[in-house]
Amino acid sequence: MNRFITSLKENIFTAGKIIVLVAICLISGFIISYPFWKFAETSPKIYTVCVLTLMAGAALYYAVKTFRAMSVKKVIKLILNFLIILLGAAGIVVLVLNEYRFFSLLLLIAVSFLCFLTNMLLYEKKSD
Repeated sequence: MNRFITSLKENIFTAGKIIVLVAICLISGFIISYPFWKFAETSPKIYTVCVLTLMAGAALYYAVKTFRAMSVKKVIKLILNFLIILLGAAGIVVLVLNEYRFFSLLLLIAVSFLCFLTNMLLYEKKSD
């Protein structure tokens, strides 16, 4: 009987900790998100510019951090592949929206071939 009461106390204490943790998460989430929500509601254009600026800054920071660890050839290959895929995706979307699905398929094949060609031309042997 004593073991049952001890086990029951431990379970109630664990459930209490979980409830308190959930309450803390809800309250802190509200405290953090409410000012951002209010800012987005009162001036959405300024909020959008601020968020996009912060996202672009973070992306630029991580890109520079990643590029510093790479060789010049790898950086050029990565940027070329990114541009090829980005422009290809934009072209595919435009072609599909204008109902040129066959040409969008051809563009998808061309983008894949260009990425393959870029990787082959800028191939870098790994040193052993």
